[in-house]
Amino acid sequence: MSLRLSRACCGLVHAAARVPDLPPALDRAAAAAGIAAIRLYKRHLSRHTGRICLFRPTCSTRALEALETRGWREGIVEASRQLARCSGTYTLGIGCDGSAELVTADGRRFTADEIAPEILPSRLSSAR
Repeated sequence: MSLRLSRACCGLVHAAARVPDLPPALDRAAAAAGIAAIRLYKRHLSRHTGRICLFRPTCSTRALEALETRGWREGIVEASRQLARCSGTYTLGIGCDGSAELVTADGRRFTADEIAPEILPSRLSSAR
């Protein structure tokens, strides 16, 4: 059930990102609906997906910020990209100095402060 829920939520975001451009009035309404849906997800569904987000802040928080600041069209595309980063291929590198960096398949780099503590080796997450 939890894997299906996770896939369904991600699938909805990816499908929504393919919606053609909307007139400005509808863009604002769609962004408001997306924000409400993400808040509902965070409040009631996220704990049931069985997944730990790779990032801090979480992908849903990043999606909220994108929709709030960029509107529907740009915000939902960024949310879709972020979810692809979280569920896609990534490399977690630990430097000799103990620094951590996560590189996603699209080449985006995230520092230790942007990586969820649950993902980092315990010696690094406890040092933060």
